[in-house]
Order: sequence, then C-alpha cells, then structure tokens
Amino acid sequence: YSFTAPCSTNLTLSTCGAFDTVLYAWSECDGPELACSDDANLELQSELFVELAAGQTIYVIVDGLAGAAGAYQLNVELAG
Repeated sequence: YSFTAPCSTNLTLSTCGAFDTVLYAWSECDGPELACSDDANLELQSELFVELAAGQTIYVIVDGLAGAAGAYQLNVELAG
C-alpha cells in the first residue's frame, strides 16, 4: 500500500486478523525502513506509528511472520 499525507500528521497503522502479522513502513518502494512492528501489546497483530510531513508518501507492507498468511484488516488513523 502507499499513503500520502494530506498535511503534517501522526499516522497509526494496525492490523487485526487470524494470523501473526508484521508491518513495515518504508520511505520508498525498496528504500529505507521508517518503522517496523511485530506483536503489538503481546498480541499476534501489529501496530506502528509514523510522523509524516505534508505531502510525504510512505509505502506500507503487511507481511506474515515466518511465512504466515491469511485474511487481515489494515487500520489507518490520522492525528493532527
């Protein structure tokens, strides 16, 4: 997924689903990693926080730990 911030914001990404997820936020498709999360709050789901400038684009990857796969929901929250 890609996301471009409409204004300076704090972005929260989280997953819910039936398998062990890992979330990544990158500044480019194959560029430097901005954040990574595995097992938020001692759960199998992931949650990460990224500060974004207005117009900044990030790329989000939802992966499965150790090849895990399944259905998931990606939640996105913006806070000013």
